[in-house]
Amino acid sequence: MSSLIFSIEAIIIFLMFMAYIFTGTWIETHKPVVGHEAGIVILLGVLVSGIVSSSGHGDLGKLLTFDPNFFFYFCLPPIIFASGYNMRRKRFFENIGYILLFGLLGTIIIFVIFSSLSIGFMSIIPMWKYDIEKENWEPFSLDVMEILLVSSLLCSSDVLAAISMIKYEEQPRLFSLIFGEGITNDAVAIILFNTVEEFIG
Repeated sequence: MSSLIFSIEAIIIFLMFMAYIFTGTWIETHKPVVGHEAGIVILLGVLVSGIVSSSGHGDLGKLLTFDPNFFFYFCLPPIIFASGYNMRRKRFFENIGYILLFGLLGTIIIFVIFSSLSIGFMSIIPMWKYDIEKENWEPFSLDVMEILLVSSLLCSSDVLAAISMIKYEEQPRLFSLIFGEGITNDAVAIILFNTVEEFIG
């Protein structure tokens, strides 16, 4: 039974990858006015999740749940390496000073600001959460390490929307700056998250 579920899971993931590749290629060649590859992935995820949850296969749903270790160590590195391999290296290294200023130093500054403001607000303003089972409000607080973990996630910026609106042929320097800052920012945010997680662990 487990081998059957694993094979169904592998087929579903393979079909999702194929649908993403075909739709991404179609979007890249035809340049539609509305729509983006990220939207296709979101719609695909909603569709597959709806089908799996309505089918009643609990084991299949457990196998398709998000695994952060699998994402960090197997899915994310090829994406980052592919982005680095396909980038315009000449423009990237011409603007390396600004890219490191925004991507490295800017991410660390944002992390420190988020962390200090969150710790300050948590100590001054009491927070409450609603408990559905008990049907009442309870005090809610996060310790310093949990706040650092959330801040390391929040300091990661998403440059996909910005980079999709800029054409390299029209504004090569701006494209290189935003693209390089996005790659550097993601790498620094992942390192910060893993470092805080190691301290918590």
